[in-house]
Amino acid sequence: MAMNKVILDGRLVKDVELRYTESGKAVANFALAVQRDYKDQDGNRPTDFPQLVIWGQKAEALANFNKKGDRINIVGRIETRSYQNQDQQTVWVSEINVEDWYFVQSVEGNDNAGQGNNNQNQNRNNGNNGNNNRNNNNNRQGNNNYNNRR
Repeated sequence: MAMNKVILDGRLVKDVELRYTESGKAVANFALAVQRDYKDQDGNRPTDFPQLVIWGQKAEALANFNKKGDRINIVGRIETRSYQNQDQQTVWVSEINVEDWYFVQSVEGNDNAGQGNNNQNQNRNNGNNGNNNRNNNNNRQGNNNYNNRR
């Protein structure tokens, strides 16, 4: 069995811009600033900026309840697609298709992810199609349904 699973912890590079397809489905493309787990020779942690896409109600919730600098966790998969540009050249794009996301920390530094009774946090943790453990306590990394599904 092949596996294609991505788990990232990072901060939103900018506010998530929500748009709708012609058929009315919500979609958002965004980037996360994700620090690597080692320091370079200057003592800095290199940062990657993967491109992500999210669909449907999860896209709407991400755009409505988060802003630039907020820390989130995502679970998704890598997808590669191609399209023809204006010069009729094939352009290949690899991006992460987000399956679930979890709020961790606001840009202001208020770490409320561990408090399942925090109203703002209840709205932000939108990992599972609206069934996002709003009535359950979350751990420090947001709700932990991913670990429970294994």
